[in-house]
Amino acid sequence: MKKTLVLALSTLFVLTAFRANAQTEGRALFQVTDVKSENPQAAQQLSGATMLVQTHNGVVKSVTSMMNNAVQFQRFTNSENRGSALYLDLMGKKIYVAVADSIQRLRLKDREENTHITYDPATTKVINGYTCHKATVETLREDGSVREYHLFVTEDLQLPNFAIAGIPASLKGFPLEYTIKNGTTEVLYTIRELTTDNAGNFEETPSGYPEMPFAEFEAGLGKKFGY
Repeated sequence: MKKTLVLALSTLFVLTAFRANAQTEGRALFQVTDVKSENPQAAQQLSGATMLVQTHNGVVKSVTSMMNNAVQFQRFTNSENRGSALYLDLMGKKIYVAVADSIQRLRLKDREENTHITYDPATTKVINGYTCHKATVETLREDGSVREYHLFVTEDLQLPNFAIAGIPASLKGFPLEYTIKNGTTEVLYTIRELTTDNAGNFEETPSGYPEMPFAEFEAGLGKKFGY
């Protein structure tokens, strides 16, 4: 069970660094609508997982949830100082980790150097009224494997694509549908809700999360999750 859960988490909870850009207010909620995996237990854990991206007053919030919210990863990124706050709830075990701007920049540099992006403007799909074109992101991981993202993106939305786990800020456009391929596992995310105006306030500092030093997180949970 524990090993399978780590596999599922490593598929969904890749932490992504970013470039600070002017972001508009908005909210996008994705849901896993299809999972293909040789591990039935991992497929069950991933089924129905959600990914929320929300922006307000210069703060970007991203929340990935699975197993009926028993496992949840929240990240709050300030587009001014570029630091992040991570809040993890792993079936009741809660952890808070502060990630400094300098660390974000190093992660961004490493991710961009090991990422290849291709665009296929001829392959399109209309999603929520937006004409999206296909893009592919391939990221070389430390273990030598390649994680693939097959996306349909639109450049008509100014929402922060970096808030979606594993997607680099250099990607042109915001995805409204994407598939993650991680080894023999494929996970399809479909947009469920989309708001392009004021999406409302949100709590930036959830309570009840004991702090874990970044160095400890990086050597343990962060390494397992692909940080």
